[in-house]
Amino acid sequence: MRSRPVLIGAAAACLAAGALQPAAAHPVRKAPALPVVRDASPVVLTGSAIPSWSAPAAAGVAQPYPSGVTADYSSRLPGGFAVRTAHNGTILPVVKQGVPVDQIAAYSWTGTAWREVPVQVDERFPYFLANARSDFGFYSGTDQELTYAWGPTRHSTGEEAWKKMFGECSARYAVSAAEAKAAGFVTPGPQETFADYTHAMADPVAGLDDDDEIALQARDSGSQAPPGTAAPKGASDGQAVAIVDPLDPSNVRWTYLFRSARGSSFTASTGPVQMKRDLDADQFIDRGSFTDGSTQKLGSSNTGYGPNLPGSVCDPDGAKRVGKDRSRATG
Repeated sequence: MRSRPVLIGAAAACLAAGALQPAAAHPVRKAPALPVVRDASPVVLTGSAIPSWSAPAAAGVAQPYPSGVTADYSSRLPGGFAVRTAHNGTILPVVKQGVPVDQIAAYSWTGTAWREVPVQVDERFPYFLANARSDFGFYSGTDQELTYAWGPTRHSTGEEAWKKMFGECSARYAVSAAEAKAAGFVTPGPQETFADYTHAMADPVAGLDDDDEIALQARDSGSQAPPGTAAPKGASDGQAVAIVDPLDPSNVRWTYLFRSARGSSFTASTGPVQMKRDLDADQFIDRGSFTDGSTQKLGSSNTGYGPNLPGSVCDPDGAKRVGKDRSRATG
């Protein structure tokens, strides 16, 4: 096994409470410090911590202002700047790919044997957000944001909801490029086509790159494997992650990352964190359907911000009615 130590310090402070002392009347009494439960801590490192596995992160350039300004303002400008896309920019050519993220698995050493533990790899790349259907676009134009690749894999789950603009009462991706084009409100970014609105965009760097995140849990770490310990069956190219408690630097625990053809046996449905969307998460609703004070009321104080898409909406009771502006029940 070839290993490279990567020191990760989980920064967490001890908390102490104290009573305020008014005008030197009574001494301050401090409550005892609360214990830090390290086993509950996440351990997150980026691909840059493992340079032999990682490739340079994707980089890009946003379309310059006024691209992305509001439709009303854009109509007074030549060139068609009223675009609505999460990818209103150009990703520069990628020259290297990292190791496939689905080949990454994690293990700890029990003292006598390897024990596989959960690991999650989250790919990230630049988004270029432009929403000409929002009155905020007048000054924001296009905003660059480093965020996650929401396309689901065997080991992760997610959806790029920005593109889910189709359907009647429920939001969905377009079923075809022709449907996306016929909708009339899709404005693809510089490197997009109408066909890209049938699915989420993937990280331009297909494998692990420097800004991708590898997430572990402190409780899954173990002791240091003895020098010369053979890698787990079917695994190779080991990388040692030293997990150090900053309040107790002598307490060092270890987790090991390996490459294998099957990757981690923990999937999006069997990993330590389970995500489940609300049943009405994709429901298009009319923001005027709710009473004042409702916790479900969205987009009423700032009516010019949001999807603002034409089409059918649904009242909370499920009855369909035609509306001009649509929002979503939950994110």
